[in-house]
Amino acid sequence: MAQPANDDDLWIADAAAELGNHTDDTDVYNRLQPKLRAAVRRGVPVATDSTGIEVNTRALRFSLARIVQDVCEREIAALHIDTDGKVVERVRIDLIGRYDDDLEVLADTVRDAARAGLGRLLGPAIGAQIGIEIRWSDLESPTA
Repeated sequence: MAQPANDDDLWIADAAAELGNHTDDTDVYNRLQPKLRAAVRRGVPVATDSTGIEVNTRALRFSLARIVQDVCEREIAALHIDTDGKVVERVRIDLIGRYDDDLEVLADTVRDAARAGLGRLLGPAIGAQIGIEIRWSDLESPTA
């Protein structure tokens, strides 16, 4: 069933109408690029252990970010969830550490917390199979 257009989708119709008025692809790209970056990305539904129950990757990303923030109190530079279209295959969390952090220990703590969170959200069998990669994007001075 088709969904009615909302304000977030109307720019696509406007862009399509503009395509007929421009012959230069670069001009079209330059006009659409800011809107594409600002567009709300709907999440992808992924399976859980419970038949018929799915979790949206956008909600999953939000929940994992809160779990990580609660566990390590570090800034999250990025949080990526890779799926095969229905199942979460890998999670990559890019963090900003501090100069006095033991990065290996903190990465293990975050990985364990993320795995436990995925187990609660998707089910223990699925959560245990997901690869979790922790990367350190940058370091900042500790606050005194």
